Amino acid sequence: MTISTLLRFRTLALCILCLVFLLSVPAMAQPFGGWVLFEGYPTDHGYISVPHHPLLNFNGTGFTFEAWVSMDNTGDSCCHSIAGKNFINNWWVGTVWVGSNQVLRSILAGVDMQAGVIPNSTWTHIAVTYDGTRRIHYINGEKVGERVETLAAGGGYSDMRFGSDVSWLYTPHGSLNEMRLWNIARTQAQIRASLNQQMLNPLPGLLGAWSMSGTNAVAPYHGTIQGTGVYGWTFPVTLLGCNGSSSTTGLCLHNRFWV
Repeated sequence: MTISTLLRFRTLALCILCLVFLLSVPAMAQPFGGWVLFEGYPTDHGYISVPHHPLLNFNGTGFTFEAWVSMDNTGDSCCHSIAGKNFINNWWVGTVWVGSNQVLRSILAGVDMQAGVIPNSTWTHIAVTYDGTRRIHYINGEKVGERVETLAAGGGYSDMRFGSDVSWLYTPHGSLNEMRLWNIARTQAQIRASLNQQMLNPLPGLLGAWSMSGTNAVAPYHGTIQGTGVYGWTFPVTLLGCNGSSSTTGLCLHNRFWV
């Protein structure tokens, strides 16, 4: 076999290896047009506020909250609010630092549950569901915790907030995108089928799909930014990132979803 033939075989082998590698890498999707960035506690307490409406309350029979998050609250033992409508008597979803992990936490009708690790500074899809008898936590479409319980309906007239709660103002350091609230318990298959799709049209049970500015794409429950330290970004971005870098790869937060 000649040297040129060996070189051709080696080139072909390298091409095959590259193809195998590319096919094995998880698919990536960019943020859905834009996301909201929070400076976070203790720097700022800015948030998005959605005025009270009874349909936004926890109804005790069907509930799903889901969102894309990318946060890093390393070293802060406080809980941080992703979204809530008064954790004391309604519902709340956020994070709590347990050991060396950032854990998904939900409080429904005053009852707490913690399950599922959210990687730091990595775009991650989270979901919390309740069907009247079971509460389930999902991370990237995978079930990470389940509890059998009967919960009462929530009450009160508090506004719904993203990045805050009327009874827990601790804003996360990081970003949120495509925040959705349903008055039904979505199945794992439904969550997986749509976690990487933007919701732009009304669907049964869908109360809202909120964007970086607080605008609801499917219902009249719109939000507005309150306070300081809340910004809306779109992809691609050209802003000063960590360590003075202006490239997307130099930013604190990853700019793609791994699914």
